[in-house]
Amino acid sequence: MAEDLELNDPRIYFVADYVLKTLKLKSDKFAKMYGVEENKILVHEFFDKADSPMLVIQYTASGSLQPTVSFPNILKNKSCYFIKKRRENIPRDATLRDVIMYGDLSTSPVDQLSAMVDELLIPLLQNPSNNEAWPKVLSQDILRHALGIKNKVHILNGQMK
Repeated sequence: MAEDLELNDPRIYFVADYVLKTLKLKSDKFAKMYGVEENKILVHEFFDKADSPMLVIQYTASGSLQPTVSFPNILKNKSCYFIKKRRENIPRDATLRDVIMYGDLSTSPVDQLSAMVDELLIPLLQNPSNNEAWPKVLSQDILRHALGIKNKVHILNGQMK
């Protein structure tokens, strides 16, 4: 996918690869977006300027990619986000997994919250090695509350559908 693009910057390649795989798009979509000078500047500013903490790449209704520097108020399609862990520029040779957080945004935040609780929070709390230093009563109480949150999120999700 991203291999088809002629990108000289490994940081841009990382973003392109993640966006194309996550959104299941062909490389020409990213090439078209990156070919617009305004978009190219926006992407490079994210890496090169310390005061640019976030990059969001949206898949628009027209079938194109659009980079922005903030989360959109309304999501109509899936998007990808990249957030710096520290407010500093990111050099070309940086290990990007260490200096940025990245992921995708669902069109339904409640679905995303439900998935996060089910796939991240509950397994973390149920793994005894993650809380072996905690008193048993505390561990059980936190897990009980987390399961309560899980149930409430599932109920809310069902009511919204």
